[in-house]
Amino acid sequence: MKSWAKPTPELVARAIAGMLHPEQQRYFFDRLENPEWIEPLRKAKFFVDQPTPEQDENWVRYYLWPASRYLSRMAALEPELVAEIMAGFPATDNPYVIQDILTAAASMPAASAAKLAEAVARTAPSGGFVGMDRAGEVAANLARAGQASASLKVLDSVLEVVPDTRPSTIASGREYRREARTRIRSFDYGNILHTYGRELTATLGAKYLELLSKKLVFALTQEHPYDRKTRRPVEDYSYIWRPLLEYGDSREEAKQLLISGVLLSAESMASAGAWNDALQVLQRQPFMVFERIQFFLLAKYPQLDLNLASQKLTDPELFHDYGLRQEFNELARATFPLLTKDQQELLYALIDKGLEKELLVERGLSPEQIERAVHQWKLERFEPIRDHLSTERLEQVAELEKEFGKATKFENRVVRGGAVARGAASPASHEELQSMTFDELLAYLKSWSADLRTPSDRHIRA
Repeated sequence: MKSWAKPTPELVARAIAGMLHPEQQRYFFDRLENPEWIEPLRKAKFFVDQPTPEQDENWVRYYLWPASRYLSRMAALEPELVAEIMAGFPATDNPYVIQDILTAAASMPAASAAKLAEAVARTAPSGGFVGMDRAGEVAANLARAGQASASLKVLDSVLEVVPDTRPSTIASGREYRREARTRIRSFDYGNILHTYGRELTATLGAKYLELLSKKLVFALTQEHPYDRKTRRPVEDYSYIWRPLLEYGDSREEAKQLLISGVLLSAESMASAGAWNDALQVLQRQPFMVFERIQFFLLAKYPQLDLNLASQKLTDPELFHDYGLRQEFNELARATFPLLTKDQQELLYALIDKGLEKELLVERGLSPEQIERAVHQWKLERFEPIRDHLSTERLEQVAELEKEFGKATKFENRVVRGGAVARGAASPASHEELQSMTFDELLAYLKSWSADLRTPSDRHIRA
């Protein structure tokens, strides 16, 4: 190990006398590579006063702090001393100082970096600049070394989700709720989740998944408030704005980034044999997207939890929920042949029960139209399990195929896109639309989906 010369009091005094101006300080600190100067310079209070930013109504200008830049370079050589000094820095929005803190924390042993966790956490509110993803590296280093509490403190702050404070649009006397946003730059936010997600899951386990899930719930609550009396799972219309779970959104909204993070973490736990722990976290969350994630993972790993897969496939509410149809069909396709005969019969029973004919009558369909709609609906529900049907059921499907042809694989219409044909009858009458409240109308418009062939069974319950 290199031996550093300790500066004499006379040398320190001469150096201080030659640093009366910022330019002189910058010249000195940029060339100083001796950690033995840290203590005498601290006593001279060179690590106290940060550069004052300049600003007016339209801009703000920050300046490098040569003293903090020097400390960041010394972090690997004198980690305890540097951590002690930087931990005492006041909260700052100076991006140069924040970068120095992050660089120092990433350069020192985890035991020392843990003492900087609070200082790193304080940087997040002002982290709207390039490079804040370095905090993810710090958190990963801490977690890897067993400093879970410090790691979670950093992550809780840097991954904070906040309401969008811009003025909201007012429509029909009601406030339009804006989507939540990330505190730091969305690019850095996504980079933390993508780059360090698996490692943080491996080291922090369910605590990391729980943290991300709470952030996602907060983001969704900004658009879809709920209380304990609200029926769960709470509809978040994620099948519209996130039609394919495994593919994110290029706009990089907070909820989009967090869904990717939750999915990555939960899948990592499932593949590592910690599915039950992941499941407990997912099932505690109130929104529908967490149900979709469970369906997705159960379908991707068919042997993961067959009993749970059977419960979900035979739950009448989940069976009829249009927003879940894509994940439901994939789960049925993957696990139906692995279920017991009794479990398969429960799913058959839901298909046999069909649609609520009373609602079809209310919508003005004739008896012939109702019978045709029910038959075609049944054919579509048999599609994902067709290759594994009993002889009797195959005969039933064959009869339906004579009438409608072979059913195609269900695809979320948001993914498919394309034009929608105009029909003679509206899905809701003028009087029905007029009688709806704003919330009811908004929910109806978000959830309704046109079908060129049959009525949408999202509103036709078995």
